[in-house]
Amino acid sequence: VLLAVGVAIAVIALLIVLVLRRRGAQADPDAGAEITVTDIYLYPIKSMRGIRVNEWPIGTTGFMFDRRWMVVHAERHEFITQRQAPRMALLQPRFENNNQELWLSTVAPAERRRDVLLGFTDEKRDVQERMGGVVNTYKVRVWGDSVDGIDCGDEVAKRLTEFLGEPARLVRMPDEYKRSVTDERTSHIDTIERVSASFADKYPFLLISQESLRELNTH
Repeated sequence: VLLAVGVAIAVIALLIVLVLRRRGAQADPDAGAEITVTDIYLYPIKSMRGIRVNEWPIGTTGFMFDRRWMVVHAERHEFITQRQAPRMALLQPRFENNNQELWLSTVAPAERRRDVLLGFTDEKRDVQERMGGVVNTYKVRVWGDSVDGIDCGDEVAKRLTEFLGEPARLVRMPDEYKRSVTDERTSHIDTIERVSASFADKYPFLLISQESLRELNTH
């Protein structure tokens, strides 16, 4: 069962205390049950393949650069996931040059590997060097939320459209944009207004147990 940490937002603080190292660290014994973080994965582009890391810095919306990019339908501007486009599972993002560049590789077994520079993780540099200083921002839909997205350009859109077989564009969330996670399940938490999310389904962090993973992998 996939647990959205924001449902009980105190778990976010627990993750921070755990130092977020893959080898794990035990939670405060006073909290009752012991929790060990065994693996950390980040997903720079929503619904594409993830990146396994030993440790990773935390930003204002969870893991830094996690789900800061998202594929949307070119006309409706609604988010696209592997539910609609299974070939997204064959796209592997990665960071290069001290995490300054975001690259995308195809890992389809029967196809030649292709590597594409999607852009720079620094938003200002990305806008100046790759977008020519022109920022094309528009509203995109992720579940029930309407949020800001900066278009990543025609060249990237063309490659995604060809690979996925449907009109698609890549957008990135502006660094200063705040997407609220407040809803009927979290409105009673005093500090919830300080928490924001990227293009993740709803909350900054997600947890899944080893037992659940084993169960899923048996089907």
